[in-house]
Amino acid sequence: MKAAIARCLLAAILLSVAAGAIRAGQAKPGAPKAARFGRFTVESKHLEGTVGGSWEFSKGVTVNGPDLLVTCDTLKVWPGSKGGQDFDRAEAAGSVTVHARYIAKDGSEWKVLGTADTGAYDGKNGQGALRGAVKVNGTNQTTKAAFSVVADTMTYQVKSQQFQFERGGQPVFVQFQPPEQQPAAPKKQEGQK
Repeated sequence: MKAAIARCLLAAILLSVAAGAIRAGQAKPGAPKAARFGRFTVESKHLEGTVGGSWEFSKGVTVNGPDLLVTCDTLKVWPGSKGGQDFDRAEAAGSVTVHARYIAKDGSEWKVLGTADTGAYDGKNGQGALRGAVKVNGTNQTTKAAFSVVADTMTYQVKSQQFQFERGGQPVFVQFQPPEQQPAAPKKQEGQK
């Protein structure tokens, strides 16, 4: 009886993986390997892994999600317990680039570009990290205020929106460009309407 239940569970898992692969476009020969994890789609030229274990995307990886685009050489993910609709952990390596859109508490929109040697995300703790030659640039889309940071590591807590930069024995390099000055409206001369 236990063996029959185990076979049924294995068949259900294989069918859900196959259905997900077909939905993501893997059914076509020569198409990029892709997988969908909730709101995120991962594509690459190579995908390998184990059912119920980690999956490794390689040879040019792109991750698309709401307000987020990540590219890297390899990405290893550990699917979560929600039937492949999320992942518990992800580790990116090689030329990691993050393009993001961030809406600040004041409602202002920022475009952010980050680069690093490696990146990681822990879904259980809601924490992301960039490591090795970290560079982060941000630009306010309305005022054009901008910042850039150079460090060895950056950690970010998603829920609290707290970040931390570290740079070994050297100071973290931060540069800020103030908002562009809007030209003053011309003064009306006497007699003008």
